[in-house]
Amino acid sequence: MPCTSRIGRLRFVSPNGLIRYLPEVKAYAGKDPSGQKEDVVENSTSPAAESRTDTSQIRVLIVDDEPSYRDYLERFLAREGYDVRTASTSEEALSIGREFSPAVVLADWMLKDHVHGLQVAESLREFCPDLRIVLMTGFPSSEIRKEADRARVFQFLEKPFGLDEVAEAIAAASN
Repeated sequence: MPCTSRIGRLRFVSPNGLIRYLPEVKAYAGKDPSGQKEDVVENSTSPAAESRTDTSQIRVLIVDDEPSYRDYLERFLAREGYDVRTASTSEEALSIGREFSPAVVLADWMLKDHVHGLQVAESLREFCPDLRIVLMTGFPSSEIRKEADRARVFQFLEKPFGLDEVAEAIAAASN
């Protein structure tokens, strides 16, 4: 997939012409290959993560059929300290969710298997009644918002969004 940067966001164009904007990763913290010095990283953790004491017990399930987006969010939330699992289909999400028992589901509205992320999250509530849902979409509409309100979605993120917005939404949903 070709990738170009646009105002702090990454733009991915799939072979079928679908364009997705991803928030830009600032940096990776760690030692340089020589082991001589530690890299200095701006914004290595979000302000939301810095205000929490322990996120390691908070389980987050990411449901998105776009591998690059799903993996990107997984790496970010893991770096924030969350216990993260991912799923690319509704069936996979239900299977993982039953065993993993997430506190928060970060789900894309539109999945390729014709079951949207909100339906997945609502099904998981049967096993996890206190589940909080953060819904993301690149195609916001009043109809989707109404359905999200009806389903008690905790937060609604419109793509493109920044990593700070994801961090804040997950932190708020997990409190």
